Amino acid sequence: MDLERAAETILAPPSAVTPEDRKAAEAIFTELKGALTIENAKAIMASSSHPFVLHQVGQTVGEFVLREWSLLEAAEVEAVYNMLIEFTATKENLPVYVVAEFLKSTAMIIKRGTLDKKSGDPERLYETIRGLLAQPDARMQAIGCQLISSLCEQFSSSWRNSKFSITWDFHIAAKAEFEKTGLRRLLEMAVSNLYNLVERSDILSNAFEKRFCEKFLEVAESAFSWNFSARIFRKLFSMNQNSTSFRPPKSWSDLLSNEAFFLVFFKLHAKCRSDESLSVHSLGCLVQLASLAGEVMTDEFAQHFVHIFSDNLLMLFPQGPAPHETDAFCTIIHRLFMYRPIQTLIRLPDELRVRFFTYISQFIEHLTGAALSDAIRISDHSKHAGLCQLYEAWAILLRGKWRAALEEEQKNAFEESMVVTPTWGIIGAFFNATQSAPMGSRPREEEGAGDADEDDDMKDDRVLYNDLLTPMGSMACYSVARFTETLTNLIRSRLVEFSAMAEGSADTSRLPEWQEDMHWLMLIAATSLVGEDMDGSCHVQVEVYDRSVKLCQERGGAFLPDSRDSFLRQCIEHPTAPRETAVGHVDPFLILVGELLAWSSLEHQLLSSASLSMISPELCRSTAFAMKRVLNATSTIPEPDDTEAVNYPLLPSRGPTAELIVNFVLTKTFTTLSKFSGEQKLCSDAVSMLESLVESHAATLAASPALFAALAEMDLARCPVRAQLMKVLVFIGAAANSDELRKNMFNQILEPLTARYGAVIGQHRAAPNTTQVDSDLIDLLQCFDGVAKASQPQSANTLFKVVEPVLETCPDLVRTSSSAAVVTAVLCLMQDVTTKVSIYIDQKEDSMKLYTCLLQTVDAYRSTHVQRFVGMSSDDEEKAADLVLFMDILSNVLSNDILESADDRQLTGSQVAMTSLEMLLCVMSESLLQHPEVALKFYRLLLYLVEFCPEALAFINDRLLNAMCECLKAGLTSKFGTEITSVCLEALAEVAGYFGAHRDKCTESLLGHFHEMLPMVFEACLENSAEASVFAEASSCLFALICFDKDYFNSFAHELLQRKANVKAAAKLGEAFSHLFPDGEPKMGRRERLQFRQRMEKFLGEIQGLLWLH
Repeated sequence: MDLERAAETILAPPSAVTPEDRKAAEAIFTELKGALTIENAKAIMASSSHPFVLHQVGQTVGEFVLREWSLLEAAEVEAVYNMLIEFTATKENLPVYVVAEFLKSTAMIIKRGTLDKKSGDPERLYETIRGLLAQPDARMQAIGCQLISSLCEQFSSSWRNSKFSITWDFHIAAKAEFEKTGLRRLLEMAVSNLYNLVERSDILSNAFEKRFCEKFLEVAESAFSWNFSARIFRKLFSMNQNSTSFRPPKSWSDLLSNEAFFLVFFKLHAKCRSDESLSVHSLGCLVQLASLAGEVMTDEFAQHFVHIFSDNLLMLFPQGPAPHETDAFCTIIHRLFMYRPIQTLIRLPDELRVRFFTYISQFIEHLTGAALSDAIRISDHSKHAGLCQLYEAWAILLRGKWRAALEEEQKNAFEESMVVTPTWGIIGAFFNATQSAPMGSRPREEEGAGDADEDDDMKDDRVLYNDLLTPMGSMACYSVARFTETLTNLIRSRLVEFSAMAEGSADTSRLPEWQEDMHWLMLIAATSLVGEDMDGSCHVQVEVYDRSVKLCQERGGAFLPDSRDSFLRQCIEHPTAPRETAVGHVDPFLILVGELLAWSSLEHQLLSSASLSMISPELCRSTAFAMKRVLNATSTIPEPDDTEAVNYPLLPSRGPTAELIVNFVLTKTFTTLSKFSGEQKLCSDAVSMLESLVESHAATLAASPALFAALAEMDLARCPVRAQLMKVLVFIGAAANSDELRKNMFNQILEPLTARYGAVIGQHRAAPNTTQVDSDLIDLLQCFDGVAKASQPQSANTLFKVVEPVLETCPDLVRTSSSAAVVTAVLCLMQDVTTKVSIYIDQKEDSMKLYTCLLQTVDAYRSTHVQRFVGMSSDDEEKAADLVLFMDILSNVLSNDILESADDRQLTGSQVAMTSLEMLLCVMSESLLQHPEVALKFYRLLLYLVEFCPEALAFINDRLLNAMCECLKAGLTSKFGTEITSVCLEALAEVAGYFGAHRDKCTESLLGHFHEMLPMVFEACLENSAEASVFAEASSCLFALICFDKDYFNSFAHELLQRKANVKAAAKLGEAFSHLFPDGEPKMGRRERLQFRQRMEKFLGEIQGLLWLH
């Protein structure tokens, strides 16, 4: 079968050829790739016109040159790539994909010769490209353009191809060399041709010129997105070209100082903005130019650049961007604000500055209404990301660094006209977009607008709009006085309207609209003037404090606590009563807090009176969310040395009003849990609201009769968020700072729960696998899981005593229960005990009890549940989740360093892990490892085992050791990702190190595994030479294997040097290998390992492109 017939067979539909014929045809091309020479390639190129054959030849020629690189002379290399270019230029009617493949091979060859100069003088290449572009023939111009694209693509990417010893270091060095002149030359060619297109043609009316323009825009966009390696430490360099900014070297200053360079792209986009496909690239160029930064941006040039860019931007979009331009336009604005000092925008000429900031603020107002309208009405969030970028850009302006750029008089005038007024306009636009008529213009949601497949979290407005609400909070703080007053008045007016509807004096048909209005006001209140820290605690924004201090100074003293307390009591006890008299006597921020309390109280009254039709679960959630954040923030205890604290708007920390607030929150929380037990998210928010008072009012909560009255009326185990509630109750007891209060809570909450669990376990033993008993067990196990989650250093020993009786029942429960849900509940409890409790236990006896219980549970799990995972598919998420839980528990056991000696570890922690590992290795398969989390947990468990308990390796039988080594080999192949490869390398280094120190325990089969894995580890060093963390582990692992068996490494190196492709460079390669161990026999040690890594880095540089592995 000749090549063309083979090609036709491969391309034929399945019905036209037999599988055997197709395989035979594929074998012909596989053989061709291994046997093709340059002369053969020339002959085929001259005789064949079949596109598939030519495509394969073009690809194979590139691979041949890379493979035979060390055997080819410079003249031969240059002749090959010239042959490829000449063929594409002279061969008529070549399909586009064939031309692209030939030019890709050309670019690969040119890149390969960048460092050793085998591909000739680059100036000759650039002259060839210029010649192609200057041809009147459109096909020649297209080839020149495609060659530029191929060069840019090759120098910006990497081939992770260790078989040619092409390492990442080579790609970094070649890329850095290309950046010196090549990238700029290609960009200049692209810009020059784009300039000619702009000046002479309509572009869109000519199909060829449109394609020509698109190609050069792609080149320019690639150059503007280039990640210039000179700016980044080499070992941390990333080959990812999705650079966030354009940072050319200083040598490009002369190119960028030409104003015409930038104007080309504005003029070009003006001509092609109606064509969506072409404008994507022209806008991409403008986006990257807007982010111009780095060495070229001197103060003088930065000011000039911002002037040019902002002026031309306003001229380009006089009426605003078109819908398909909006996202890019918003990104341009964001980058103009983000990538240079804001002062450069403030120092614009007065007329341009006013025009620019007016335009931006008005566009933000417009887009706020349009984006939120589409999102609310039809769930179209296409404008959301752009609006978010504009909000972030405006927030940068509000940080105030621009003030230093102006004189005092100018500063005040600019701030009022260009900052304060526009900021309030944006806030007003947000209020208008989220409130219904007559106060706003929020549209109604259309039926069927929501996406049924949308993730639940993405349907939650507090998550979905968080990236808008957060910068909105910055704007609110900038206008804190006006914002506080407006939000207070809006909430109060909504309360008045709601009271009228509740009394029947107003039209209740507006209730759904009203609920949505209040929902948005709650979200705004929760995210504007209070913030949340990483640990979940909340704080009042500093601008609110500053305003309160200023008000107190202006009025000659702090607001009276009695006025505050009286106002807050009225809000809770009489939420519909008039409260206007508080103005001037109570801090404005606390008046806002009072209005929130008033609404929460009114909502609670309706909930208690069973008027559920007047409120919605979603609004209740938003209320609880706002209350949680505001209560936690305003209950903060100031620092003792803070002299201004007396003026801060905080809730009372003690006294009757504090008790009233605590009891109100307690009652509201438990009422919500009772009335909305089917709304799990609402119940969770209600418990979080209660938790917000724990740190500041724990003693009041623990002593409150309302708490125990509420607990007496509810079944804790039936609470939909029982684990979360139990965690909060334990927190309250632990933080109460009173032994009497703690004892009371233990007696009334934990002791009855323990007794109830004992009774249910008795029922299970008497009649196992009863549906109701299983359900009770799950509920109670989840309650104790909440107890474990609440563990802290001061309470861990006590809490372990609480959960110990439950843990003792777990092995029997796992063994006898056929319910997967019960077993999962046991695993969750074990996970939290080993994560939260065991790390704080300081009694060795308790630790030993825990390990004994774990060992028995693992044994029970292995004997009764291991078969669930045999033959498990990659789609079985539920089983995978159980396995992840199980491995988390084992990892916690091994990583909690709570035992003193290796002997203890061997008898406890390692025994648990080894028993479990044997079970896991029996079921672990490639399909199971397709679950990313399962794979990562499994390999980390292996690492923990060999790292924390290496002495356990001495007790592993051959079968288990072989299975472990096979799993390590699978991980080294990189099929599961670089993180797992790194973990496997680290684990293998530990195993080799241990058996190197205990050679008498090493078996023949283990020695064979080490020999098989050494080439894989050597290759990992080549593949990951520029990934610092992986390379460190690979070189350390290779060193451990060499120390274990230096003779085998020598034979491996000798075998490599005997291969045909390595013969020519064998002397140099042999010398490089000898430098790895200049002092003879290697010795294990930290210093020796680090020295080997340094020698390995030098070795990779010396063998670059000379060593062929496969």
